[in-house]
Amino acid sequence: MLEDDDSDCDEEGFRISSDMMSRLNNSAWLKKELSDGGLRQMICEIDSADNDVGSESRPAQHRNGKKRKMNISPREIALEKSKILNPKFAGFVDRLLLTAGVLVTGHLIGLQPDEEETEHLMLAPVQKKVNNITPLNDD
Repeated sequence: MLEDDDSDCDEEGFRISSDMMSRLNNSAWLKKELSDGGLRQMICEIDSADNDVGSESRPAQHRNGKKRKMNISPREIALEKSKILNPKFAGFVDRLLLTAGVLVTGHLIGLQPDEEETEHLMLAPVQKKVNNITPLNDD
């Protein structure tokens, strides 16, 4: 997904950062999960869904309130079908996004959620790059 031909991947939100890749590469949990041949087969089937044929369009709400058409790729459809048909796979995807830092738990600070807890997830805040400029004091 780092260098994908999909036009949506040009958007910042679709890129996998080096920090995310590092988290995934260093995850013992992910290495263990990927040793399962059935899981690897499911991921392969989703990845091999044809992106050029059969894209569907559906209306989507744009920021300014106007409706626009949004293309849904066969990969996205295959992913959603797999998550619906296999709740364990849906949990795997949530945990993968949590491990990568795309999602965070919605628990209160100071409470330690169960390691398997994926019920209260939300998108992680976007970390924007800020220049290292120190504000001037008016003194």
